[in-house]
Amino acid sequence: MTQWVRKVYPNTPVFTNLSFMKVNHDRYVQMCQPDILCFDHYPLEASGKTQEHYLYNIAWGRHSARKCRLPYWLLLQAYGRESNVPLSAYRIPDQADIRFLVFTHRAHGGAGILFFHYYGHPGSMIEDTGVEYEARGPVSGHQYENTVASPAWFAVRDVSSEVKNLSRALVNLRGKGAVGYMVNGVLWDHEPPQYREYNRDDGYRCSRFLGQGALVSMSIREVDNMGRLSVFLMMRWARNIS
Repeated sequence: MTQWVRKVYPNTPVFTNLSFMKVNHDRYVQMCQPDILCFDHYPLEASGKTQEHYLYNIAWGRHSARKCRLPYWLLLQAYGRESNVPLSAYRIPDQADIRFLVFTHRAHGGAGILFFHYYGHPGSMIEDTGVEYEARGPVSGHQYENTVASPAWFAVRDVSSEVKNLSRALVNLRGKGAVGYMVNGVLWDHEPPQYREYNRDDGYRCSRFLGQGALVSMSIREVDNMGRLSVFLMMRWARNIS
């Protein structure tokens, strides 16, 4: 499929959506040769909890994208789903949920964010109240007048403008080094998941942000850059983080 797309639509970037946890990232890149490393991830449980390995998975994707030198995109959860299996039952994300997903991805070097509408499905961003959902096939008889937007639709609408403004400053930045986490350790202070066997452990880890230590020195430096004066504030910390 990748070869066909590149032949027929040579200017179209190639990416896929597939589960973080059910694929070997190295093997996926080797076989599919995508232009963008892209996965989907839906960690918001109906119980109100977040899947405990969410940040591990985001860090894993960041690690793989950096190693393969590919942009890092995610399809993020924007719908809810009922299920008798607790881990498969999702809640409809509210504004806080959507911002949490979007900005944790951005903090791990994410360069692209996508959402599925799942039009017509119960719990989707756009529901149709005029027809009964058909679980085994497409829903027929849709009428625009019967559609209702869920809270997730409004949350995505609002966060989109925030990301657009932020992207103007961050579009050319690339992640470097480790990512550390502050406050409580609910989402990162745990053992690696069993599915880490899909990729060899290359040493990446979620870790606690330990702070920068005491401020040792501070100085101001002026630089003449082709007639334009730039001022830099140089700060040195006890842990050698500048």
